Amino acid sequence: MFWHLLHPLSEIRVALSQIEGVKDARTSMQELIPEYSFIPDPVRLSLLGMTQSQLAMDVRYGFLGSRASIYREGDDEYNIFVRYPENLRDSREDLEYASVLGRPLISMGYLDQRVVSNTISRKNQARMVTISCDVSGRSLGEVSSDVTALLREIDTSGFRYEMGGEMEDQKETFMYLGIAIMVAAALVYMVMAGQFESFLEPFIIIFTLPLAFIGVVLGLFVTSTSLSVMAIIGMLMLAGIVVNNGIVMVDYANQLRRSGKEIKTAIVEASTTRMRPIIMTAATTVLAMFPLALGIGEGAETWAPMAITIIGGLFVATVLTLVVEPCIYVIFNRK
Repeated sequence: MFWHLLHPLSEIRVALSQIEGVKDARTSMQELIPEYSFIPDPVRLSLLGMTQSQLAMDVRYGFLGSRASIYREGDDEYNIFVRYPENLRDSREDLEYASVLGRPLISMGYLDQRVVSNTISRKNQARMVTISCDVSGRSLGEVSSDVTALLREIDTSGFRYEMGGEMEDQKETFMYLGIAIMVAAALVYMVMAGQFESFLEPFIIIFTLPLAFIGVVLGLFVTSTSLSVMAIIGMLMLAGIVVNNGIVMVDYANQLRRSGKEIKTAIVEASTTRMRPIIMTAATTVLAMFPLALGIGEGAETWAPMAITIIGGLFVATVLTLVVEPCIYVIFNRK
């Protein structure tokens, strides 16, 4: 079983070290130690009138020792262990020719030599071997995708593998941030529903969020940036930024409708009048994020995905808000 496990581990470790961005690939079974197992011969033991348990106990007492007595000196007590001298238990030959009931041990069976790991790890009561590495020069998401593709190509029949460490933490973080984005959108909708005293108009405004996510995808694709925790944080920020343009436009269109203008005339005039402040607001945010998106300065590359996400999402959302949102406003208010 050990050798059957060791072969795919070595294959995976070598293949893992060849992935770009992977440094110092290693396994928990790289540190191996020799192990000797004595296999008794039942025929020989029966001829000598011995049992395997008697043989095992005698060998154990000889090499590990047994407490024969206690030595007392004043108030101190010392256990007295009896076993073979050190010069008779340091090599394989010493074990083979150890005296057991007046006979050499090798005459009662044979020794089986193999190498084993010096540590045994378990998870959920199942034995586990860890293959770990460091990541440098590439994002964790890109390396994780390559590792997953690698494991699909290697024959791992009879074994089960799981991603752990930072990959597992990143997956859990993505899940919680996704929930945070949905909660943020719901809270924004609830606030706008209370302010507008309507369930329809906040829905028209919240429609800018999918438009912003289109820009997020385009921004990450054009800059060849992988989806990361910082990028998702940028999406979370967009949930509160991009709705501002829609609020300004829809609120002004409602004021014009209350003054007696038709739906189409009101939204066209609102889009034309509010276009300048909408563009100014978006431009200031985009320009403020631009140096950060370039990754200039020490540690700036960590925050660059967030800036790219905000720039792409806000740019596309602003352009499409001036075109798509007026159409949605007319359609929903006519119905």
